[in-house]
Amino acid sequence: LLHIRRGELTEAEEAVRKGWENIDPKLNTYLEWWETPFVLSAEAELALAQGDLTRATRCIHKLLAKYDELNLRHFKPGILYLQARVELAAGNKEEAFQSLSEALTLSDGIGARREVWAMCSLLGKLETERGNESVAIQMKVRAGNEAMLIAEHTGTPELRETFLSRADVKMVLSIL
Repeated sequence: LLHIRRGELTEAEEAVRKGWENIDPKLNTYLEWWETPFVLSAEAELALAQGDLTRATRCIHKLLAKYDELNLRHFKPGILYLQARVELAAGNKEEAFQSLSEALTLSDGIGARREVWAMCSLLGKLETERGNESVAIQMKVRAGNEAMLIAEHTGTPELRETFLSRADVKMVLSIL
């Protein structure tokens, strides 16, 4: 993911290839399958960055199916958020909205907060486009509050500064 964020797609492709070298995606139990979601989600992120939405969608569908099969709800919000980003890239705003809404509902239900700030930010943008300005503002404020909560609970001042220096985080915090 770091390579992708840095725009180092060749290195990211190599990391995904190496990740698959020792993994059998057909394994069926959580203990057998525990590394697979990380490689599949990295591959989906890479495919999105490369504009290969079919490949990204295929990875996401594999993940969601396995999460449902193994009842692994705690990973699902992040993948639904990734799915929404792929759907947006494909121009499917309504599907993206539905995926984001499901991701946020699930995150709230299980107390998973890692990506809530980003989900709320994207939902705020979509609500603005839908003409729901009051809901958009609520989502954007929540995004800022959630980002600040993460910043306040980072383990070190360096991690806090790294998080707060991200362009997407700065944009979310600008509404506060």
